[in-house]
Amino acid sequence: VGLVTLLAVLCATVNHIYSFCAPAGGLLGMTYELNVHDFQSSSPWAWDSLSLVAQIFVHRDYLSQLDAWSADVFATLAGRPHVGQKGKASAARIDIYTWHTALALEISSVLRMVLRIPPEDVRVEGVYYPKQNLQDVSIFATCDDPRGGALAQLFKSAIGTFVDDAALFGSETFLGRLVPDLEFEFSALHAENSPDVVVCTTPILFCHTLVKVLPADVNVIIYVDDLFDMVPVWMERDILERLVQVAWSETSNVYFLASAPFVAALVEYSWGLEIPAISRVAAYVPSMEHKGKDSRNVLIQRCDHFIDRRHGMLFFRFLFKFLSANVWMNLRFLSMMPRFTADIFGPEDLVDGEAVPSHFFTDLRDQEHGRAHLLTFDQMMMFTANSCFATLFFPDDLAKSSFYEAYAMGIPIFAPGRKYLSRLLVSMDYYHLLPRHQLSIVEPNPTKRFHFSPFQREQGQTALLQAYYWAGFLDFITYDFVERFESVPELLSGLLTLDVTRRSEEMRVQWAQRLERAVAVWSSAFKVGTH
Repeated sequence: VGLVTLLAVLCATVNHIYSFCAPAGGLLGMTYELNVHDFQSSSPWAWDSLSLVAQIFVHRDYLSQLDAWSADVFATLAGRPHVGQKGKASAARIDIYTWHTALALEISSVLRMVLRIPPEDVRVEGVYYPKQNLQDVSIFATCDDPRGGALAQLFKSAIGTFVDDAALFGSETFLGRLVPDLEFEFSALHAENSPDVVVCTTPILFCHTLVKVLPADVNVIIYVDDLFDMVPVWMERDILERLVQVAWSETSNVYFLASAPFVAALVEYSWGLEIPAISRVAAYVPSMEHKGKDSRNVLIQRCDHFIDRRHGMLFFRFLFKFLSANVWMNLRFLSMMPRFTADIFGPEDLVDGEAVPSHFFTDLRDQEHGRAHLLTFDQMMMFTANSCFATLFFPDDLAKSSFYEAYAMGIPIFAPGRKYLSRLLVSMDYYHLLPRHQLSIVEPNPTKRFHFSPFQREQGQTALLQAYYWAGFLDFITYDFVERFESVPELLSGLLTLDVTRRSEEMRVQWAQRLERAVAVWSSAFKVGTH
């Protein structure tokens, strides 16, 4: 009572009440709006807020218990057998239906290693984004035929409409046009290409439509990268029942593969399907020397949504304060994001009229056009390897391909630690954790494997602990040899003491092991099938 009274008196006497209450409220486990600061940048306190919340509201060793629970489930997800019903022993022609170049690159590059077939026998259809990276896909597959372009326009229209106006997308009028058009294009592509195997990536509406129109003897791999999205409530039952039916049928040639253990966990929680998972390996990353290892440059990987949030801006402003007070660190942070410094910093960031953000942060912008360069993938990787000794990674998305690309190159990655990431999971509205992904026709957590819902974001102490549990399934947390930090001082300490050569070698060895496993998993999908 005395502590609360003291806080109330102090809050009433300061001009900026919120900025003072936020850290104090965060330490007391209050709602996330009072957790924005939460001393996540730097804390003089012996305990961080997560440990304090666990101590006050549950018991002293609760975080350790959460660690054990998530580690146990993760081991099950990551080690799930990759054999199932019979399938084709080999494949001569592959069609990949996807909208995103990162997915096209991931799948086509691995399949080339698995099947050892030329690019002309692997066709990527429907890909349209990001446009500047389409040429990179052509190294591993054929992707420029007119029919695939027509499918790309349908994918673009569907996704764009859903993002801009979900109500319009879910109407019977819009879907009454979209679904028949998809069926026509899928059928036409199959007739023209006659593939032995079709790989289709989510959204699940596209995969469901494909399964409906293809002959039953065609092998289909549904690559699950997101959840039950772009499906109106009135279509949920029909789509889910069909997918469950083909998943468990002894005669079906439809197989499922999740893009990460975290995705497999969400699918099991919300759909009730236990599917194998293999994390991305970015086998398409070209081998190149890390010439930037002796530089003092750190590349800030794109994190537009993070810096749109108040705590994202605070993080970089606080980082600037540390850098300006300790110029001897000689660190420079490079950003490919448009208007990075202009959007975060202002005139008030001058320190004695000398240290300004441009001394420590560089916008790699096209000065003529006033926007960031639209670099191809190869150009981006070449620049990173030649100019930077490490990367700073804040996940805008929980399936961000740039994490795996930097890892494959052996370029050290600095990423939020599990406690820091737990706060981001609560506040960032991550796509994979949106409440709309909980199906209304299925009882949540039917296998009873999980201790918390990933979709119900309760306020207060429960939110942080729940997020901490689910953070334990993410590759950003489970990968070895990732430099994790819980504060700005910890980030700077890690950058200053990093043995770049040793860390790069460790990452490359670990990546080679993961690539070997990925090849084995994809091989099993083609030879014996996976469920």
